[in-house]
Amino acid sequence: MLVVGCGESQQSAPAPEAKPVEPVAEAATPEPPTAKAPAIPIHEAAAEGNIKAVKQHLAVGADVNAKNGERCTPLHLAAGEGHKDIAELLVTKGADVNAKDEEGETPLDWAILLNQSETADLLRKHASKSSAEDSIHVAAMSGNIEAAKQHLAAGADVNTKDSARWTPLHFTAQFAQKEITELLISKGADVNAKNKRGVTPLDLADGEIADLLRRHGGKSGAEDSVHVAAVAGNIEAVKQHLVAGADVNAKGWREWTPLHLAALYDHKEIAELLIAKGADVNVKRRGGQTALDSADSEIADLLRKHGGKTGEELKAEGK
Repeated sequence: MLVVGCGESQQSAPAPEAKPVEPVAEAATPEPPTAKAPAIPIHEAAAEGNIKAVKQHLAVGADVNAKNGERCTPLHLAAGEGHKDIAELLVTKGADVNAKDEEGETPLDWAILLNQSETADLLRKHASKSSAEDSIHVAAMSGNIEAAKQHLAAGADVNTKDSARWTPLHFTAQFAQKEITELLISKGADVNAKNKRGVTPLDLADGEIADLLRRHGGKSGAEDSVHVAAVAGNIEAVKQHLVAGADVNAKGWREWTPLHLAALYDHKEIAELLIAKGADVNVKRRGGQTALDSADSEIADLLRKHGGKTGEELKAEGK
């Protein structure tokens, strides 16, 4: 039927449209808790062997190649401390096996420097290289005499010091590189140069290299510091320092105590003396490691007998 109105013919008005019913909001499903990075920094976790914390950092997007104040990556620290499992994890997550720290050293250089042979082999398997061609210190450490000669021919200072004030001669003494030791001495190396700990090349040397250094006037720095005496294995000097009032738990460079150093350099007799004089077997150095973390075989047994624990064990106990 037509309805006349307002001058327009219209059909019957349709029923008003029903307003769309707004959907009832469904109860929000709670999101799973967001993963958080652990309190311990990734570099420290790598150094301490805390693989769980390293995994947690990587799970929340931490940069596997992040560098600390010394331009070290987590892989440098894991390599230097011999934490092969963490090194392997980092490599599988894309760690740069040839990253360089502030001294130009790669993770492989750290593993070699700190005698971590298994970790060094792992890194070589993943194409990690030493920076011997870039640094006379690394050439000296690794026994690469051709690289050392090239550095010297190019004008490198035979007594140049790295951030820890080690000269190339310190490294050849530490790693028993006799041929390069002879080369460096012939080129004017200072046989009595001291690093940050006051350690001379002779303090790091044994056997033929020690004899070679003495023939050229090399002397020990053991009389200067109980820490150096512990490194050198000079028990008489250690005794003299303690009698003179040296603190048996004194912390030196990077917070190493004499006991840390006796353990690292495998001087059991000195470790026994220090413990007898009250050395804290569980004191931590920078990075959270105890003397036990640096000890092998007999010294590790000695430390255990006196209540020694690793840094990781102490951390698990909340200490």
